[in-house]
Amino acid sequence: MNSTHSTSNSNSNSNSNSDSHKKSHGREYALHFLYQVMAQSKALHSLPHGLDQIHNLDKSLVEFDGTYFENDSEHKGQGLSTEVRNFSKKLIQLSIQFQKDIHGEIQNLSSEKNLDKMENVNYCLLLMGGIELKCEADTPTAVIINEYINMAKKFGPPDSAGYINNVLDKMAKLYRATV
Repeated sequence: MNSTHSTSNSNSNSNSNSDSHKKSHGREYALHFLYQVMAQSKALHSLPHGLDQIHNLDKSLVEFDGTYFENDSEHKGQGLSTEVRNFSKKLIQLSIQFQKDIHGEIQNLSSEKNLDKMENVNYCLLLMGGIELKCEADTPTAVIINEYINMAKKFGPPDSAGYINNVLDKMAKLYRATV
């Protein structure tokens, strides 16, 4: 009976690690997409309004796939599983839908009161992290914050990780009852 229980836990842990890796890949994909869209936008820290229509988003994602997988040495030739694509697309859609709300919270909670000076990558990380804290109740707060700290270390300027941690911690207290 104990061996069955430990096997069950082992499989559960294996599935949990696999799900975690999939979500990490999905977050990175969404980050790259949002970063590129914002970099191409004329308005600072703004997502184009046309992306809120699903067919425009789908078209933009298909166009983005080619360049992403060409330039992504970590996941070269892998493509996205349906599960990862759906998670990424959900993050992107929620980022578009709630950008104004989260932008206001970033403004209120950030030590950087002039968001025009904020790096786009930091803005994208805070936007996405805020979205997950607000909308993804099934994902533990610590997991969300750690994921975005790790992406800040990987993709952001040298001082990003502490900054992202600080602002997301404040957002977690705002969006989640028990932190």
